[in-house]
Amino acid sequence: FQLFAIDLPTNRDIVSEKIPQGGTYQPIGDILHTVDSTMASPLSAVHVETGEDVLEQIGAPDGVYAVLSPDVEQPSYQSIELDLGDLSDAPEIKLLFEGMSRFPDSAEGKALSVAGVRQKVEVIGTDGEWTALPGTWPKPAEFARPYLLDLTGLFPTDDYRVRLTFLLKTYVDSVQLDTTTDTGFQTTQVPMASAELGRHGIDRKSSNSDVYEYVYEEPAAIQDFDVHFPGAYTRFGEVSPLLDEADDMFVIYGAGDELVLRFDELPEPAPGTHRRYVVYANGFYKDMNTDVDKTVGPLPFQAMSNYPYGADESYPDDAEHNEYLAEWNTRVVSEFGPGTAASAEVDPTPSAAADRSENITPAEAVLAFFERVGDFIEGLFTPAETTSARFLVVHEAGLPAPVHYSVNTDRWIVALTDGGRSRSTAIPVSGWETTGTATPPDPSSPGSAVGAGELVKLTSVDSSYWVSDLAVADSVYNWQVAEFSLADDDVEAAREIAVEWTGYGEPSIGYPTTVYLWNFNTDAWEQVSSAVMGSRRLVAKIAQDPDDDYCLTCHDGTPPEGVVFPSSVYNVGPKWTSTFNGADLHGDKAGTGFGGGIRSGYSRGSMGLSCGACHESHGNDNDYHIASQVNGVNVTITNGNSYKSLCAACHTGSVDDWHRPCLNCHAWGDGHGDGPNSPEVVTQIGYPNASSDCSLCHSHGSRTSVGSDGNIGLQDGCSEHWCHDYSSSF
Repeated sequence: FQLFAIDLPTNRDIVSEKIPQGGTYQPIGDILHTVDSTMASPLSAVHVETGEDVLEQIGAPDGVYAVLSPDVEQPSYQSIELDLGDLSDAPEIKLLFEGMSRFPDSAEGKALSVAGVRQKVEVIGTDGEWTALPGTWPKPAEFARPYLLDLTGLFPTDDYRVRLTFLLKTYVDSVQLDTTTDTGFQTTQVPMASAELGRHGIDRKSSNSDVYEYVYEEPAAIQDFDVHFPGAYTRFGEVSPLLDEADDMFVIYGAGDELVLRFDELPEPAPGTHRRYVVYANGFYKDMNTDVDKTVGPLPFQAMSNYPYGADESYPDDAEHNEYLAEWNTRVVSEFGPGTAASAEVDPTPSAAADRSENITPAEAVLAFFERVGDFIEGLFTPAETTSARFLVVHEAGLPAPVHYSVNTDRWIVALTDGGRSRSTAIPVSGWETTGTATPPDPSSPGSAVGAGELVKLTSVDSSYWVSDLAVADSVYNWQVAEFSLADDDVEAAREIAVEWTGYGEPSIGYPTTVYLWNFNTDAWEQVSSAVMGSRRLVAKIAQDPDDDYCLTCHDGTPPEGVVFPSSVYNVGPKWTSTFNGADLHGDKAGTGFGGGIRSGYSRGSMGLSCGACHESHGNDNDYHIASQVNGVNVTITNGNSYKSLCAACHTGSVDDWHRPCLNCHAWGDGHGDGPNSPEVVTQIGYPNASSDCSLCHSHGSRTSVGSDGNIGLQDGCSEHWCHDYSSSF
């Protein structure tokens, strides 16, 4: 680890190239460049897929972003096209880019995120067509950091337009142009005074949005977390001897550990110059989201051909490196868990590590890590007519010995909402955990009771988990059972009762978590849902009074004898209770559509909504009896445009985000992408938008009632493309 002081004229600044993924370390002199302290903006900047002028957003590093591929779970190539002007006489062409990437969490999103290179740089070729420049280009980092793209000599024609193309969701803060020649600068290595390894914790985020930094505090905001890989870590204390040179003798530390570096103070820079600092760190890290073994070993080394390396390569096995392992790496974590938990001392020499690794293959080790994450609890339900309900979670994953895994529950509540929309919550009064087969345990013998200290963790989302990790062998299942007790009066007064669970579980494909509900009428467990889910999220199941059956007594098109419905009343039933073509995506076909992110209270893949989730049974001032409050959000519906307030109660993002899969091709007048045939459309550009009449296209049982086939969906007669199916409705 080295720190360099760079002294240069006050009208110049220093910037660095970013090493792309899979690249190799370069001497700092080869990747540092000087630029003028005042750089130029491109002549124009256009988001290619939308046609939007984004020059204002990317003109300066001011925290105002142009956003590409806004759905983080659907990575797709999107580009910003820059016109750099006439640069035929420019001695050098350097772009200083500042932005950040966001990575998907879902299995589908992760698969799409590796479907191609993460960033491309394209220029106009000699044939007049866009062509990708050769080589590997770096993607933006997870945080907004500037890096330089040196395009000198890479334009084959005098057309100095360039496209920056990204696969992941990307926030572009600024792109600035410098055409000056690199100038010399004075470089001084700053002597290291000390390097101390210790425990810090995980710092809080500055924001809950996509755009955030970590806020350094003492003490750190999060001290209780479970993210250390098994293996031998470097002991706490002074470790500066390990940082002198790149010699494969590493400071090994995990999440929440902290390396505090102190350096000698240098004399002030000379008059007319200013000082920048450059950090040069040579090392390796293991990413939890990659397919390498989730263990500290095998250790990397500078001369390896790849990682993981084959049997014909190994970490240096000599006296010096063996002495390093024995002397420094004595802080041992025996299993996937908190970094403060240490086992008895183990022999950290390469031969001992190899002996241990022979007990499990690399494929088994990868599987073991994913299974270690635990169970996901999804789709819980409690009937309103009972005062007590049990909820059961089953771990469907097999568990290779000797590693075991866990169910991680952050919050688990029952919420009651009365007629006045007042909401109260309750946590379980009892909880049990056990292991067994895939058959749920009998409620009379649910397992070992957990203490009140575990149950109180379930009150709020605060990363304080009830963790069950009892299973130690394949085909053995972890179970969590919870019992809620609700007062009769509270249940009778409730218009809505919901069970909400927040936590995370098993991410491995083929290892779903299955959820059961105890039915007091049949005295049997009933399966509610079965899904694979590995990242923390909220799942809710809601029951309301009156229920859907009551509403559909009339709204199914066949009202009871003596009840006369106006002919204008829509027949909701066939589409609401169907999962086939034409079905309503808020009914039994819920969870299969799109529309941005989902707010707390609901989630992708949830069961269908009840009528009372959006409607008041006794009416109010809103059109169509839309409830005055939906998902805790006040809603007022007086015209077609105001329906967006209803959508925003459950869907995050903007109107554009909700229609993004449509707008990617349509409504911009691009190619075959004509806009919708709506009576309020004056121009097809930018439609639908935040001023549109939502009711023209959205109603129960119809994805659109404008220009549709039988009022059950958009006409899909584009025989040239056939890239979508609008048979479902919302």
